[in-house]
Amino acid sequence: MGVPTVHLIVYNSNGCKDTMSKNIFIAPKPYAYMSFTDDCQYTPITFTNGSTPGGGTISKYLWDFGNNRKSYNKNEVTAYATYGNFPVQMVVYNSFGCSDTAKQNITIYPRAIANFDYSPTELLATDPVSFNNLSQLDDNWSWEFGDGFFNTNKFVTHAYDMYGKYNVTLISSTQYGCADTITREIYVKSS
Repeated sequence: MGVPTVHLIVYNSNGCKDTMSKNIFIAPKPYAYMSFTDDCQYTPITFTNGSTPGGGTISKYLWDFGNNRKSYNKNEVTAYATYGNFPVQMVVYNSFGCSDTAKQNITIYPRAIANFDYSPTELLATDPVSFNNLSQLDDNWSWEFGDGFFNTNKFVTHAYDMYGKYNVTLISSTQYGCADTITREIYVKSS
C-alpha cells in the first residue's frame, strides 16, 4: 500500500541500458464481513454487512444467498423456503476497483407442519373428545381448546362442559423452536 517507486531497467544487445522510474499507487483492498443468524424455514433473516473499504469508499455489493436469490444492497433480508445448509457469499468492491469476498454457510432449520383431527366427529357436551396430532417434524406441542383449558401432550383427550362453537388451536414446533399453528372450529352439541 502507498506510493512506492518502481524502476524499470532495460539493456540492449550492445550492453547499453536505459532506466525509467515511476511512482505507482497501490490501492488498499477492502475487507468483506457479513453477519447473520441461523433460523427457521420461511423466517425473514437479516444479513448485515460490516465491510470496510480499505481505501476510498465501498462502491458495490454483491450478495448470493445460495437459494437462487441475489442482491446488490448493502444489507438484506431474505427467507428460505426449504431447510438445509446454504452457502452465502458477499463480494464488496471499493472505489479503486479492488474487491474482497466473504463466504459462510447458513443453516435453515425445518419448520413443523401443524395438523390434527378429532373423534368422534359428532361431539356432545361432557363426552371425551380425542384430538389426534397429525403434525410433521414436530417435537413440542401446545393445545388450546377454546374453553380456557390447555395441554402440552402430543395426543390429548378433552371434554367440553357446555355446548357451543370452540376454536381449537395446536401449535407444533421443532427442537429448534420452528413452530406452525393450526386452528379448527368445532361444534359441541348439548347432550
